[in-house]
Amino acid sequence: MDQISLNEAARAVGGKNDKDANVSGVFTDSRHPVKNGLFIALTGDKFDGHDFIASLENSGVSAVLVEKDVPTALPKILVKDTRLALQALAYHQRSKFSIPVVGLTGSVGKTTTKEMIWYVLSSKYNTLKNQGNLNNDIGMPLTLLRMDSSHEAAVIEMGMNHFGEIAKLTAICRPSMAVITNIGVNHIENLGSRENILKAKLEILQGMQPGSYLLLNGDDDLLGSYENPDFQIVRFGIQSDKNDVRAYDIQTEQDGSRFTVVCAEEKAEVCLPVAGLHNVYNALAAIAVGWLLGIGLQNAANALKNYTPEGMRQRVTRIGGVTLIEDCYNASPDSVKAALKVLNAYRGGRRIAVLGDMLELGAFSEQLHRQVGEAVAENDVSLLFTYGVLSAATADEAKKHGVAVEHFRDPAALAAAVRGVLREDDAVLVKGSRGMHMEKIIEEIFFSGK
Repeated sequence: MDQISLNEAARAVGGKNDKDANVSGVFTDSRHPVKNGLFIALTGDKFDGHDFIASLENSGVSAVLVEKDVPTALPKILVKDTRLALQALAYHQRSKFSIPVVGLTGSVGKTTTKEMIWYVLSSKYNTLKNQGNLNNDIGMPLTLLRMDSSHEAAVIEMGMNHFGEIAKLTAICRPSMAVITNIGVNHIENLGSRENILKAKLEILQGMQPGSYLLLNGDDDLLGSYENPDFQIVRFGIQSDKNDVRAYDIQTEQDGSRFTVVCAEEKAEVCLPVAGLHNVYNALAAIAVGWLLGIGLQNAANALKNYTPEGMRQRVTRIGGVTLIEDCYNASPDSVKAALKVLNAYRGGRRIAVLGDMLELGAFSEQLHRQVGEAVAENDVSLLFTYGVLSAATADEAKKHGVAVEHFRDPAALAAAVRGVLREDDAVLVKGSRGMHMEKIIEEIFFSGK
């Protein structure tokens, strides 16, 4: 963020400041103060940022933005709602720049695709991106508030659980192009159908100018048939001949994928250092964005050679002769099926899946957990360990298909059982919804007592 005055910030958010100051950053976590920064005191059910303002008075921050007239020696802006003020300030900051801004949403693979787009764009442009998955109505505005005159492009991920959330984010972000990765069943508990999920994702168009590019997964049944004369639709994929950016000659191995990408009259060879057909789709989206923004096909492909997974997303490591596929960030039926295909690529030892509950599936939960059980069998899993309440349906279905299964409600018992059967050259996939804390089970399996 380039330096602005507190007077400017107050005008942008419709607030009133008691004095002026210069601000060169924004933050909302008082534990990590930003020098010369503006602290925005957010409030929630279990916290109130106003309670920590006194601790910031000698920390080098410039000012605070509040919705309660708390006593402080720091310059302050008083507003009615600090959360809305954060969003208004982000909109103001975004409005200063005419750089390409890629808005990104979808059911599965958003963060991975965002990272891949960043790798491609960064080969030519200084590119801003969300840190991690800061993609909601707090995290995304904080990302935009990091935008400054050094940035030449941005890729901004947008998440949602309900109708109206993407509409709010896109109005702040105002993308110059958009990518929708796929339409799955995440959040079907709230939205009721995949058609409604598509409708919610398409809210991203509300913040875009007519004529902007809209990049869609052409192999997704709902996105492949979507038409909108107000936008330039570019499709990416593998199966459909209608895809503008297409992969063929795909070779997927346990440590990565190789394929040829073709777009218009150009071809390029891609060596992707992560496994799974789903990552080929993510890479195609990134290559398509790069191609539209003036990065040649081969240059985009070369940039992806350097891609490494972020956080707990399909990170592959060797521990004591065992291959661990750590994929604990979150889980949906689509992402679990994709991860099982990655596991299936491993040869030499047994393929072991440790699967936790998939949450937020509502009335569809048992049916979708059973579908995962079928996928376990289809991918030749040697041993299945399931954890939680809902995944009992996965265990039951996999058992019906002849898979050796053990089901647990207790994480310690699960970890001990898995630890007791491991042997050299096994490959182990650990995956579950964020709320299942599968990373703690990994810790128990591989590092307990060490």
